[in-house]
Amino acid sequence: MKAWRRLKIILALAVCAAGCGAPKGEPTAAERKEEPKPAEVRVRGGRVYLADAKGERLWEAQAELMEGDFPRGQGRLLKVRCRLLENGKTSITASAAEASYRPEKREILLRGGVNAQWPEKAASLNAEQMLWALEQRTIEARGKVRLVHGAEHFQGSRLRADFGLNWFELVNGEE
Repeated sequence: MKAWRRLKIILALAVCAAGCGAPKGEPTAAERKEEPKPAEVRVRGGRVYLADAKGERLWEAQAELMEGDFPRGQGRLLKVRCRLLENGKTSITASAAEASYRPEKREILLRGGVNAQWPEKAASLNAEQMLWALEQRTIEARGKVRLVHGAEHFQGSRLRADFGLNWFELVNGEE
């Protein structure tokens, strides 16, 4: 009787061992690499900045809420106030409902009631959306664009300009 019982236990263990292993052709848990999880962040009342290769700040922003995976360029700032710096001095200040950064193109996209000011030029620009291309040093504004430059007022659907507002092109514009 004891031998019969032992034989049943040995057979049960053999069946379990044969069926419990990883199927052939599939990696074991130790061999499988887990995909890294995104560095999701959600911060209230944060500050962020971008710098050039020398470490000099190009852009600074303060937001009511910052969320996303910033190292992968998938973050956004909500209720943001920001400024563009040239040679350590503020050249443009802006506010918008939302801002995001596109690292592959080194662009900052501002959306939602964007208001930009050039303190040195006595100029302001309002638009629904504004793209700041850091490498090309240009701005592209879209959607009910209104530029006030000194005593002159311009309106259109799209505007392209350099950071210094030394030149600009207005599409579907009127003076």
